[in-house]
Amino acid sequence: MPRCYRRCVVLTLTAVALGLALGLALPAQRTRFARPRIHKPALLVAGAVGQVIAARMDSSGAFVVMLASLGVLVWFAIANLHLVGMGVVAIGLCSNIIPIALNQGMPVRAEALVHAHVVDAGDINSVELTAGRHLEQPDDLMVAFADIVPLAAGRAVISFGDLIIFVGTIDVIVHLVRRQRPRLGARRSGRGAHFHAPLDLRDRTIARHVQDWGRAPRPVPSSGSQNSENSERSEPRTVASATGAPARHNK
Repeated sequence: MPRCYRRCVVLTLTAVALGLALGLALPAQRTRFARPRIHKPALLVAGAVGQVIAARMDSSGAFVVMLASLGVLVWFAIANLHLVGMGVVAIGLCSNIIPIALNQGMPVRAEALVHAHVVDAGDINSVELTAGRHLEQPDDLMVAFADIVPLAAGRAVISFGDLIIFVGTIDVIVHLVRRQRPRLGARRSGRGAHFHAPLDLRDRTIARHVQDWGRAPRPVPSSGSQNSENSERSEPRTVASATGAPARHNK
């Protein structure tokens, strides 16, 4: 259904635009880590192309293409779980896969189409959906994850999985584009900068201060006779006392 495909694109572009706006508006984040990288971007391109192809198909095999492309997108999300918010996107994708796989397509609630002003109440029985979607049937399974949420503002019917993907995409974009500021070892305060030295460096500095401030043991004074050639004959007349007592004079 081409009109549904355009609405899905608008929902995705809205999430990207909001993520960019919020990410650029937030102040720079102090971090000691480098900006994360996106892994396997080819999976994202392949999944998006598969969704476009499925949205333009009118045959019953459209749900196969839709299911396969969602599986590729889940693979991409799992490969990038290190990105903040990507886990939420993976949950939303899996929520959409469940009803599609169980019902051979995405069920769409008729009342939701009327409330979203997509069709009139009198034309609900004659409406025909394409792109892997069909009107909800009594024997459909897990319809709580199907397209049952009407959006009157956008004239669209989406699923709870789409809402989860919408929120997760905003979170991912915000953390990808937000400015980063390296966290330095110096912390500035009102009167200057203080450097937090490593523990071993501080221990060495403290030990050096202890020695400089005179807390080390005082050396034992030595007699001059130790260096004399005739120590037994000539003794020094003055001996410095280690305790600071007056010197004794020998006769």
